[in-house]
Amino acid sequence: SASWVFYWIGVAALGLVLVPGIGSDLDTGANRWFDLYLVTLQPSEFAKVTTALALAHYLSSRRDSLAQFGTFVMSMLIVALPMTLIAAEPDFDTTLTFAVIW
Repeated sequence: SASWVFYWIGVAALGLVLVPGIGSDLDTGANRWFDLYLVTLQPSEFAKVTTALALAHYLSSRRDSLAQFGTFVMSMLIVALPMTLIAAEPDFDTTLTFAVIW
């Protein structure tokens, strides 16, 4: 599904922004942006949407097993991966937003 493709693109972007020389701190001390000279992009904003879509897709495909512990854990992991990468930037406000998504 397209939601998973975009989810993994978002996760990859969150990982790349942490790589020295790729991510930019824009003089804030936190590597949160891609500086493309004409525009700066913050991949965590893209990841918010893609994570919500992937989580919705996962949960809607598991309608019959929503009460199972495995479904609960997997839904938590879907959100925890990008949330952990964002916490490493560090961007704690956005990290808390991901907790609300879950």
